[in-house]
Parts: sequence; structure tokens; C-alpha cells
Amino acid sequence: MAFFRRKAKQPAGLDGANTDDSYSELEVDTEVTPRGPRDSGGSTVPSGYVDLGALYVPRLPGLQLRGKFEADKTTLFRMLLVLGTSGVTVSVAAAPKSGGAWSELSDQIETSIVSAGGVVKRQVGPYGTELHAKVAAVLPDGTRGFSPLRIIGVEGPRWVARLDVAGAAAGGDEAQMAACEQLIDQLIVHRGDSPRIRFEVLPLTLPKDTAAVDGPR
Repeated sequence: MAFFRRKAKQPAGLDGANTDDSYSELEVDTEVTPRGPRDSGGSTVPSGYVDLGALYVPRLPGLQLRGKFEADKTTLFRMLLVLGTSGVTVSVAAAPKSGGAWSELSDQIETSIVSAGGVVKRQVGPYGTELHAKVAAVLPDGTRGFSPLRIIGVEGPRWVARLDVAGAAAGGDEAQMAACEQLIDQLIVHRGDSPRIRFEVLPLTLPKDTAAVDGPR
């Protein structure tokens, strides 16, 4: 379950990346399935997308990618997608065919946040049941306080994705939230056919067509 427990300790701000990569010069067709992330169906990477292994990300104007590594400093387990002063942190894990993964995992996430001093409210949104949290964090001025976090769970064929929306979008900026939702709706999960244990993190890789982003520290 470390795939989700680890995320509860993540600072809700967008700082902490040494390098980032912008795709401001590229655009992608926004005519996509209404709600995402969607499943690749085994297809290859579409034109206008960046291949991150288990995740295909659209090349959107101004989008920055910041990878987050395991303690071994070689395993990339989540990706922070930054748009303006907002960000969507994405991680994907294997899930049972029977479904129900998000219901189980959202309970664990809520328990973890509350035990760390945060507050969680469940709300039904466009992606189903979401967690709207105030997470204990160190604020930009160095003081301790709370940062807003919107946690979305989406299940696909034998996978479950967790998407944490932070920054201005989670703080009530409707325009930035709309931009983050548009990004989420264009994400594609590529699970692959390899057998995996329940809730095993699907491996991500650095982009093959660009320099490393927020590499191991």
C-alpha cells in the first residue's frame, strides 16, 4: 500500500524540483474522451504525447514535468505536472479486475491525512467520490499550517490512478482548476500485460525525447 501512504507526506506546495521541462511550443488536439485518465488499450503513444512508460502525457502549452523518485534514487514512482501555479501529481498502480480499488484506497488516504493532523471531506465530483483535504504542511514563509489538496481517484482496466491537485486550483481558482481537469482528461494510462501484485506501482520513466526532469537527489 506504500503507493498511497507515501503520498500523504507530500508537501502540498509545488516547490522542491531542481529542474523542469516546458512544452510551451507544442500543442495537442483537445477533442478527447470527456473524462480521463483513459486506458491506452495497448496502443502505442499517440502523436503529441510524451511517453512516461505507464503514463502518456499530452504536450500542452506551458506544461512542466517534475519526476519524483523512490529512496533508491532510481525508481520513478510519480510525476508532478505543473500548469501555472497549480499542479497535478499522478501515480498509477495495478488493481484487481473486480474493481473497488479506489473505495479501499481512499479510506487509507483519509486515515493517513487525519492522523498527520489534516482534515478531509468527501465530495462527489465529476470523477466520482473525491477527497477534499487540508493537509498539514510547511508554508512558503516557513511557518506550519495547512494547504488545500483535491485528491481524485480513477479506475481503469486493472489499474487505479491517484491524482492530487494542489496550488491555486485546489485553493479556489476556477480557471486553473478547469485547466487541471482538462489535463487530467487527456492523460492516458498504459498498464501493459505484465502480471503485477495488488496495488503494485506501475513504473514510470523519464521522457525519451527530452532531458531528465527533477532527477535523483
